[in-house]
Amino acid sequence: PYHANSWCITCGDSPWGYDVSGSTPSLQLPVPNGTVSILAALASLPFVPTETLAMMEHIYHHVPQLWGPYGFYESYNLAVVPPWYSNAIYAINKGCSMIMIENYLSGLIWNTYTNSPTIQKSLEILGFSRR
Repeated sequence: PYHANSWCITCGDSPWGYDVSGSTPSLQLPVPNGTVSILAALASLPFVPTETLAMMEHIYHHVPQLWGPYGFYESYNLAVVPPWYSNAIYAINKGCSMIMIENYLSGLIWNTYTNSPTIQKSLEILGFSRR
């Protein structure tokens, strides 16, 4: 079920309800179950844009079951019979993906956050410094 255009595991909707798949390093050996988290992949956009955009294009054009009124649904799993497609929208995952899309496009969220005087003072108190 995982391939170049079908990757990313995290907590979210699965054929068995809300699931925490996990990955290494972790306290317990993770057991990937075939569920692919679309919104977590979208949150990776600023870090691996080529791979993320290829996955989104693939899903948009080849897996229409995953497109809803607000964009992509949570996840899918082709390792189960019949294949499973989420119709869930979890705000925490949708929000992360939206924030990271904007960071990819303009850096707005990162720049606003890191340039905030309150955040700057907090980082200074914690011993962080600008590189």
